[in-house]
Amino acid sequence: MKLMKLAAKVVVVVVVVVVVVVVVVVVEVVVVVVVVVVVVVVVVVVVVVVVEEEEEEEEEEEEEEEEEEEEEEEEEEIERHEITRG
Repeated sequence: MKLMKLAAKVVVVVVVVVVVVVVVVVVEVVVVVVVVVVVVVVVVVVVVVVVEEEEEEEEEEEEEEEEEEEEEEEEEEIERHEITRG
């Protein structure tokens, strides 16, 4: 009888240890997955922001070039009118 009680206690202890180990492993896996997801989201956000900034800079440069071209065309027209008047 004493042997059966001791065996039952050993089984209970082993089961508790196994459950604790499984819970710890699951929690670690969940933490790793959450960290990976957070890192991926941060990287994606940073890439999107950088790409948008580059696009905005390109658009601004294009607008500046267009404005410069328009100013040059206006200056050329003014010079033509002055030449034809003169």
